[in-house]
Amino acid sequence: MTMKLSFYLNFALLFLCIVSCNDTSHKRINFRQIKSVTSKSIVRDLQIKMPGDFIIIDSTIVVSDPLSPTNIFKLYDIKTGRFLFEGGLIGHGPTEILTPCNLDFQNNKLQVYDVNLRKYFRYSINWKDSTIIPEVSNWEKFGQSIYNVVRLSSNKYVTNSDSSGYLFSYIDPLKEKKSYFGDNPIPSIGNISNSTDVFQGTLRTDNQGNLIAYATFQTPYLCLYEIVNDKLIKRFDALFATPSYKITNNELVWNNDNVLGFMDMAIVNHNVFLLHSNLTKSEGRGRSAKVLPKMLYKFDFNGTPLFKYNLDKPMLRITGDKQGRIFGITLDNDKYNIVEILIN
Repeated sequence: MTMKLSFYLNFALLFLCIVSCNDTSHKRINFRQIKSVTSKSIVRDLQIKMPGDFIIIDSTIVVSDPLSPTNIFKLYDIKTGRFLFEGGLIGHGPTEILTPCNLDFQNNKLQVYDVNLRKYFRYSINWKDSTIIPEVSNWEKFGQSIYNVVRLSSNKYVTNSDSSGYLFSYIDPLKEKKSYFGDNPIPSIGNISNSTDVFQGTLRTDNQGNLIAYATFQTPYLCLYEIVNDKLIKRFDALFATPSYKITNNELVWNNDNVLGFMDMAIVNHNVFLLHSNLTKSEGRGRSAKVLPKMLYKFDFNGTPLFKYNLDKPMLRITGDKQGRIFGITLDNDKYNIVEILIN
């Protein structure tokens, strides 16, 4: 099995394993308000195999399609929903990509990490000629157990940790320095051989690259760290449910009653938004949209739970724009659509 297929099978398993949980396993997180919200259609019937990350660049939606046979990125006009153009060739060549993760846009560059090739790519977008021009980082030393990479500056990266005692690595490749940070959300497990798989999740940074948020897939854990004087300081963390697992042959195995984690997360206008099913592993059998998350949580940067939104459509991806609007990718009748979530 290829690394690319394995990575997206893990995502697909999360997609399939989502269902209602036993309230007695939950830690109490009280949101100030609970609201039901609607959504407005932006792009109907995305012509993609499976939606990866998507972001908003001014008035343009960029969606990654990790299972596409040709181009990784597809661009749409946010006002009309019209398809604009595509780019980012797939392959093994020096400027070609296989498995995109952590899509971002900083310093006028589209940025993405390749999980399979262990490379960090940057792309310039030529809007006039409708082309996407790749640039490859000259530093390609990310290890085999690195699934998430965010580039903070020309010589600073944050990745998931390759050590079971921490969640993250903070890397300066020019100085050949690496440090570790991030509290283990399940400290009692000790050293396990599959820690990098257990703590896979969504890693995001704010527009300024000063904050790092992480939300795990397999159990509902969220944390936010701030970069202060080149050090990472925890602002807050939250665990929505008591993890349910066993240790077998030095590996952690989630129990069927374990509450699943967050499918996606976005940092928008001084808030963290989380997409959650609030469901357990055991009942997530099937491939319908019914098992997708229909809850959106909102936290401020101090860790205060502000709102829980009950969505009118099941979502599997979320993102935001500079105006603070929230957008999602839905699945309806086996077709992916982009909508604006009308939360105001």
